[in-house]
Amino acid sequence: MPKISAAEYEPLKAFFAAWQERFPCLTDLPAEHHPLAVLESMEQKSMSQARLGLGLAINDTLEDSWELSPAEVTAIDLVLAGRGIITLSELRRRYSRQFQGILKRGKIRDETEYYLVTGILASFTAGATDEERMKLDEMVEAYEARSAKK
Repeated sequence: MPKISAAEYEPLKAFFAAWQERFPCLTDLPAEHHPLAVLESMEQKSMSQARLGLGLAINDTLEDSWELSPAEVTAIDLVLAGRGIITLSELRRRYSRQFQGILKRGKIRDETEYYLVTGILASFTAGATDEERMKLDEMVEAYEARSAKK
């Protein structure tokens, strides 16, 4: 996860708060140990440390989200977008090492990568450029053609 800039902090914090509402972590934690409370406590001490901590939390969230089906990701994206919050698909596009690897390689290797790319393409909020979308479309078509031959 790249270091979070001051401008990125509030939108990412809003995403993290919404994610915690939908997928609460350990519910038996005392209120002061809840991840959002810890983050806000860090903000009081050091915004630099808070940005680092939020970056780690977002990275963990992205890793945890791989078990979600494309339909679940779409549903989550709709709720987030409806609240004016950055979507999971957009975060995957921006920060996923796996997605960056796919772009660099120029090829989808397996079903997990296929669902990641198609989810990003399907997300109406993912901020992919037209060039990136064309490249992703080509990769999806190539993967589907290879899969159909199997």
